[in-house]
Amino acid sequence: MRDRLTAPSGGNRESHEMSRVTDNGRNTSTSLHQFLTEITSVQTSISQLDSNIRTISTLHTRSLNTDISGSGESKTALAASLDNLTTETSSLIGSIKQKIQRLGDETTELARNGKIQRTEVDLRRDHLNRIRSKFTGAIQEFQSVERDFKSKSKERAVRQYKIVKPDATPEEIREVTSGDLGTGTIFAEATLASSNRYAETRSAYREVQERQEELKKIERTLAELAQLYQDMSILIQQQDEAIVSIENTAADVEKTVEKGLEHTEKAVDHARRARRLRIIFFWICVVIILIIGLAVGLSIGLKN
Repeated sequence: MRDRLTAPSGGNRESHEMSRVTDNGRNTSTSLHQFLTEITSVQTSISQLDSNIRTISTLHTRSLNTDISGSGESKTALAASLDNLTTETSSLIGSIKQKIQRLGDETTELARNGKIQRTEVDLRRDHLNRIRSKFTGAIQEFQSVERDFKSKSKERAVRQYKIVKPDATPEEIREVTSGDLGTGTIFAEATLASSNRYAETRSAYREVQERQEELKKIERTLAELAQLYQDMSILIQQQDEAIVSIENTAADVEKTVEKGLEHTEKAVDHARRARRLRIIFFWICVVIILIIGLAVGLSIGLKN
């Protein structure tokens, strides 16, 4: 599934959010319209993913309820439908993951370069958090469906084997459900021990073989889903940390600018006061000079 994973209803809500951003006096970037359109597309894909998982669960149930002696075409068709839908679902999961990662990376890059304002960053992050939560929830549901099918497939394989060998040991049971090649030997021995039940034994053997193949596929799917879930957890953490770091840096810059403005205002105020003092000092000097001049003039006049 890892290779397949790399394959490539909320419209009104998005419109409302866009209007809210504009109403708050912020200029909505043209990229936001595209972002919200892609968010809607991802939400639609996640809804399709949920539908596929429900269908896979239904096909699992039909597979468990199909008797080994039934129609070969119907069992083959059922297995083909299940394989095709699982492959389609894997590709869909890969596509959703890539879109979410790209939208998150684009938002981080725009925020880092200062091309979008904080209001838009918060709006984008809210939408990303919602779709990432829905996506990881769908992955968990898929894991639950596969685990349930794995458990029931094992139970059915054990029941089929115990029809042939009721006194099977725990070691034999583990071998039957592990997919080891030794299973054929176990059934051959069981056939020799009850030759009058040859047809029943062969039927049970084919059933267990089919369940073993299913178990191998389930194990691969579960391992890849677990890896995908881990990848998404790391991605979410990295993108969130990047946004928080950018916002903290922006806040620090804003505080620095505010302090700079305060210092500038104080400097301007000091300059104004200094200029007023110079003017006052100038006029004081003028008055003193006039007084001195007047006094000298009077003194000369009195002498004359």
